[in-house]
Formats: sequence, C-alpha cells, structure tokens
Amino acid sequence: NFAPVALGTTDARVMIRRVGTATGERLERSGDGGASWSGASAGLPEPLFFYHVVPHPRDGNRFWAATTEGLYRSDDGGASWTRAWFEGEDHDATSLGLDPTDPETVLLLAREAGAPPDSDGSRYFSSRDGGATWSLLGGPLLPFLPRLLTGDPHHPGTFVTVSSIGQPWSLTLPSPSTCAPDATTH
Repeated sequence: NFAPVALGTTDARVMIRRVGTATGERLERSGDGGASWSGASAGLPEPLFFYHVVPHPRDGNRFWAATTEGLYRSDDGGASWTRAWFEGEDHDATSLGLDPTDPETVLLLAREAGAPPDSDGSRYFSSRDGGATWSLLGGPLLPFLPRLLTGDPHHPGTFVTVSSIGQPWSLTLPSPSTCAPDATTH
C-alpha cells in the first residue's frame, strides 16, 4: 500500500513515499531514483497519518510533512525529521504550501481533529523563516479542506488551491511588517 511520491526538486533521485502499515503510515526514502528504499521515519511519532509530503523547491534535502501530529521538517533528505509546528494532540496539520519565489515562506492549514474545514477549529498559520516562528492568520477561511496549497509563482506571498468540486481560492499573506510572530505556535 504505497501513496504518491514526493521528489527532491534539485536532485530527482531523492524521493520520499508514504507506506501504509497496520496502525498508520510510515515514510520511506530513496536516494537512487526509486531503485531501493529505506526507512525515513526517524523523529516521527507512531502511529501517524500523512496529509502531504512537500519538497522544498530549491533545497533537495528539505521536505515538509503535514501530519495528524503536526508539521515536520527534514533537512537531510528524509533521513530524520523534527517537529516544526504543533498546536496540541487534537490538531492536525492538514495542508501546506511553499512560496516558490521565497520558499522560506510557508502557509499551513491546521484544524482540530475531525472538525469541518469551515468551523472555528480550522485556522491558518504562516512562517516567513522556514518554520522557526509562526503567525496565526485566522480562520476559518475556506468552506472546504484544500488538497494542497500551492504558491503562485507570479505573485509572491500568494497561495492558491481548488476545492474537490473545482472552486478556486487564493490568499495573499500580509506583509512581514504587519504580521508579528505568535510565540505560542513554535
């Protein structure tokens, strides 16, 4: 039971894939274009489910994983992971996007486990420093759960998505001077 593969963007031989287990999912890593695979879940809790695994567009060793236990970041091609965002046991990191013009800018959708996307349990956070600090933008912003947030390469700081029924949506982040980090979301 394999899920889609996230490819390293600067080295297409580096790949991360999700593998189903009896209690959740784990990650596997390939450094040779998929010829061989090894475990890539060091630093991740178990059991765990992944919403998205997203590669950094310029650093082939950095990957982000949005999970049922928060947001995790790997800086070594998936060999190890550290928690980048965690709101509590009852919050999932469900969608994330990187700004292709500034990949240190990350947009994260988090929600209370089981809460509808348009409820008060759904909130957006942003980071402009690669996940070191986070700012709460608010929420709920969408009447649907986006499958994947994508940075708009033509409009820095703007993220777009489409709902499962084709409804387009975009959000432009406030300028860094008007968006102070929220120290409670590290």
